Amino acid sequence: LQVWEEINETSGKLVHLLKQNQKSRYPIKKWKIVKGFDSRTFTSTSLGVDLLIHVNNNNTTASFFPIKDNIVNDWMDVLLLNTDIKEEDIRKTFSSLSFAFQGIPFNVLLAVEYDNTLADQHRRVLNFIREGNNPLVLNKYLA
Repeated sequence: LQVWEEINETSGKLVHLLKQNQKSRYPIKKWKIVKGFDSRTFTSTSLGVDLLIHVNNNNTTASFFPIKDNIVNDWMDVLLLNTDIKEEDIRKTFSSLSFAFQGIPFNVLLAVEYDNTLADQHRRVLNFIREGNNPLVLNKYLA
């Protein structure tokens, strides 16, 4: 139980740090731990905690394309400016960051919400992919 409490508390601190210092115009809506411990034994099941963070995007479809990369870059700047984490200790993709925070390895995964309801979100994302010149390239930014 102590391991779970430590993971949950440290995850909350990390999200709070990102919320308080985020330069992005895409606010953090909610977060959850999606992997990293066994809920029955509270023991580690992976090499890190997968933390899924949802952000709001109520902007137009024209702004879909660079959103994830912009947010991940903002989060990386927050970590570098407000913690002892060094750039070489962060592994970055266009939609995630991997690093150790307060001794716990994290994989922070980004999910962008484009609408308030799931049906509207699906409709907007599919329309955006259909209207784009290269749906395969655009899809990676929306996954």
